[in-house]
Amino acid sequence: MKELEQIQMGGLIDKRIPGIYSLLSKAEVKRGDFVAAVAYLEKSIEIRKTSPRRNKSTLKDCLLRIVPLYGKVGCHEKAVAAYKEVLMLSSDLGKFEDNPALRYKLGKLCVKAGKVTEAIGLYEEALPVLTASFDENYQDIFKTLFLLGNIYFEKGRYIHDRALGCYKGALAVAAKYDNVDQNERESIMNNMAFIFYSAGDLLASVAIFEKVIDIHVKRCGKSDRSYAMMVNNLANVLLRIGEADSAKAANDEAMRVRRELDGDNYVPAGSFTKKMGSLYLNMDDYDTAFACFQDALQAEEKKNGKESEQTVEIQRQIAKLHTIQKDWSKAKSKYIFVLACYSKSNRKDSEEAMLTMFQLGYISSKLGDLSQAIGFYNSGLRICNNEERKATVLNSLGNVYMKQDKFSEALTTYRTSLDLKRVIFGEDNKQVSRTLYNLGVVCQKMGDYEQATTYLRGALDANKRARHGDLHPRKVAKTMIDLGKVYYAKKMYVEAKKLFVDAEWTLREIKAPVSDRTIQSARKCLERLEAREEKNRLKKTGNVSVSGPTSNTSTI
Repeated sequence: MKELEQIQMGGLIDKRIPGIYSLLSKAEVKRGDFVAAVAYLEKSIEIRKTSPRRNKSTLKDCLLRIVPLYGKVGCHEKAVAAYKEVLMLSSDLGKFEDNPALRYKLGKLCVKAGKVTEAIGLYEEALPVLTASFDENYQDIFKTLFLLGNIYFEKGRYIHDRALGCYKGALAVAAKYDNVDQNERESIMNNMAFIFYSAGDLLASVAIFEKVIDIHVKRCGKSDRSYAMMVNNLANVLLRIGEADSAKAANDEAMRVRRELDGDNYVPAGSFTKKMGSLYLNMDDYDTAFACFQDALQAEEKKNGKESEQTVEIQRQIAKLHTIQKDWSKAKSKYIFVLACYSKSNRKDSEEAMLTMFQLGYISSKLGDLSQAIGFYNSGLRICNNEERKATVLNSLGNVYMKQDKFSEALTTYRTSLDLKRVIFGEDNKQVSRTLYNLGVVCQKMGDYEQATTYLRGALDANKRARHGDLHPRKVAKTMIDLGKVYYAKKMYVEAKKLFVDAEWTLREIKAPVSDRTIQSARKCLERLEAREEKNRLKKTGNVSVSGPTSNTSTI
């Protein structure tokens, strides 16, 4: 450094300066100051480029030295430019060989610089040159196929078929020659398994994971992190195909290795156990699901705290389980905790918070806390941007108003729901049919039999035309019965009787038991109507009227 200062003080251009800068760069590399090392080497290169006695060979060596330094400081585009200059200088020196190794090194730099298309071109240019002398270049062929496959793999699903082609080619090379990089071979198989997984071919994914694990065990045993990672990946795929016991065994094995490696510092993640719980929940194995969720909750609370995003999600799954089991009080308690956590973490207006409010509305309605149910439903509706979900919740809100005998509020809410559903689904849909039915019932309660007739008949007609699945026959029968009651109130007895008969036959077709409440309702309505007909017949013939109260003949 002192020598450099003396030369600069003399104001002279000395041929020693570039060499001194190079030495200073090497010293900074040893110290670990790569930014300073790059700065010194750039000065050396700049002087060498402008020197009248330009030495291309020395310049090329300096450029080769600066490429990895650019990589260290994240200047990948500068690294690419420097590497291209190396190739040009090699050509000028007459020493240029079409060395594919240089091409895939440059390709790697292009990837880091975001020049993926350029990298693909370099790899594809290298392959024909390599394959011309296959036995000599098999390692470089394997490497190039591996790197090219990785680019296609990382670009996304739409070109995964190209990635698979490259990977299969690389594995074919590995099958013929033993001394290729085995770590890269395992990486290829892992990526292939993920490609099959993302494509939905889960059995192929399992087969590849099992094969690569077997290769790794023979080479490295069962005690390193790579083994734990691969076994954990296998566990996740097994979980997707419903192999719960095998998935648990694989996950336990991965946890065993991590526990041995990390000792007291090991904190198990609850994510896999949560997935296990979700699987058992879908299988209706509620006890096992609850045990899995509890284990996951304990792990996540220890790792991330009681109000972390991961922990709250597990609490939400437990609340869902309680809801399915109709343990309304426990479900409500869990959902209230979840909602409080969303509010604290500035997620009070998130979709998750909205769904939680709707769940709380539903559960509060089941518990008879109708005012709270209305409050939760309205809070959720204020932040809901999904029109389909809004229509469904408005229908549920109308049901709560019906329980409170607030028929005007129910009528307004149902009509808003119906307007949304007609826009979303059209006229011929079971969702529309359900809300038309509810409107018919509320109009019947309010004594507006003409509107009730219109809505209930509309519900039946919409169901007949529905393109997306019919309502359950029991619901259809109930609609017939309610419309029959409206006709009865309007003294349209023939139409009422036909609906009661149709309702009974609809239920008999699905083999509903005699004890079924809806079939009993249809039978009771028919009996009362037939009793009325018999009474009228006897009156006309002058016989004694049928005994029984007469005050109930006008309503059913």
